[in-house]
Amino acid sequence: MEYFDVLDENGNKTGEVINRDVVHAKGLWHKSVHVWIIREDKQASKQASKQEILLQKRAPNKKVYPNLWDISSAGHLAAGETPTGGAIREINEEIGINVLEKDLEFLFTSKESFVYKDVINKEFDDVYLLKLDIDINDLTFKDGEVAEVKWIDFADFVEMVNSQSPELVPNWNLYDKLCKVLNDRFDRGLL
Repeated sequence: MEYFDVLDENGNKTGEVINRDVVHAKGLWHKSVHVWIIREDKQASKQASKQEILLQKRAPNKKVYPNLWDISSAGHLAAGETPTGGAIREINEEIGINVLEKDLEFLFTSKESFVYKDVINKEFDDVYLLKLDIDINDLTFKDGEVAEVKWIDFADFVEMVNSQSPELVPNWNLYDKLCKVLNDRFDRGLL
């Protein structure tokens, strides 16, 4: 059974620790981490280098948004867990790679909520960037939450977001924020 720290509407801990099912049944605020993995496209020419982003396809047995493409790695924080600790744990559990805290770059926190069937999800998502060139054939899906992964050109991801592709988990607000931050960094040559 997973337990979460309950948060107030401003993202502050209330002191309550409640199990996941109750948190989602009552729509209580809690914390999650999202890690977006990017790399430079090796096939692009030197004059027009492009960035790729790693997407994961949620397993068909997932309770929420099965079989849809999603964040490189994400998950809820366990009670008492730090955001970077949770990010490192999720990356290892979901796609089988080990990273260090220094490898993660914090981008922003996004306040998000949605209802999916009987799940009321209200969370504060700490969003991180991880620059890592990995061969997807070397990845292992330890916890069974991920069906597959793929590298996609960042411009193609932006198009999927702009068209609200039915293949993506509908986190449109969060994706918009991410695309703006990354496009700004690409334009300024920071990535």
